[in-house]
Amino acid sequence: AEPKLDCPEREEAWLANLQRAASFAVERASIVDATVSCRHRLEELGIDFDDYDTESNVRDLDAIRRALGYERWNILGISYGARLTLAALRSSPDRIRSVILDSVSDVTTGGLAASQESAERALDQLVAGCAGSEACAGEHPDLGAEIGLVEQRYDATPIVIGFAMDYGSPPETCVITGADAMAGISQAMYDPALIPLLPRIIGGLAAGDTSVIPELIRQNVASHRTIAWAMNLSVNCADYAGLGAGADDAAIADPGRFRTLLTETTCADWPVEPTADDFNSPVTSDVPALVVAGQYDPVTPPAGSERVASRLTNSTFALWPNRGHGVTGDACAEDLMAAFLEHPELPLNLECLAAISGPTFV
Repeated sequence: AEPKLDCPEREEAWLANLQRAASFAVERASIVDATVSCRHRLEELGIDFDDYDTESNVRDLDAIRRALGYERWNILGISYGARLTLAALRSSPDRIRSVILDSVSDVTTGGLAASQESAERALDQLVAGCAGSEACAGEHPDLGAEIGLVEQRYDATPIVIGFAMDYGSPPETCVITGADAMAGISQAMYDPALIPLLPRIIGGLAAGDTSVIPELIRQNVASHRTIAWAMNLSVNCADYAGLGAGADDAAIADPGRFRTLLTETTCADWPVEPTADDFNSPVTSDVPALVVAGQYDPVTPPAGSERVASRLTNSTFALWPNRGHGVTGDACAEDLMAAFLEHPELPLNLECLAAISGPTFV
């Protein structure tokens, strides 16, 4: 998109943190300073960060609808896209035939504290899922204790490993702490193919097997590089202005085992105009809706998606017991979405979902 709101300054600081074992305060300060430098650079180019928020994006969305010539349309919103879709439901419900919301980033919650809570919940779900599996519980009778050992072991003696940040580039030295490993495990829970492997991965790390570390680094680096951070902060800080900063401040004061996730810049360092006073009020609607979620989602807890569905009076909620963040692409999900879009006014047959069990831990 133009203008491009990437923050290479912030990316460089994040990669530098991956190459040292500094304190949380030092690592967070480096991210914040770099992000503020990015803001100043973009401001000098004439960027007005008040132009970027979900209310503006909703106006763009409706402009796209008009340009395509649709009187009404169906919207599929995934993660932040679901937040955008909810805002569209509030602003132009008569222009929307139906909505599909996948792994909802709701208008009523958000911020660093919510990210911390979501990561903790997903890890607790992994421990519970393993305990409920005879095979997994046999191999990992106390997965929670193994997770604790991973954090403690590598905080005490970080993993030093060479890793090529880009294809064809020479390896650089990475220093992976216990907190970095926790962030990598959380990131892995986005991938439904990795969820069944996580107890084995965690057990191996606890015993000193670090062979998985390059893949965890690769996933985290790739994820961070997909985000235009100036856009991300501008939208989120405008959207979450009505929620207050108290919870985020408390999380930063006590970051816990997911402290690497809390090194991000808060809105105190990224001031923007807030959205409308009612933006953070729950969205209600009778537009037909299909709301889907994954049980192991590390960033948008399924309970939050279910609460959103409860406010949409003509909705169906469906939970995938084996998925993380985003169920779109699953064969059953594709079939259900197609059936829903064909006849959104009819009850949806969830038979294919009933046949799906939790992860088959290996």
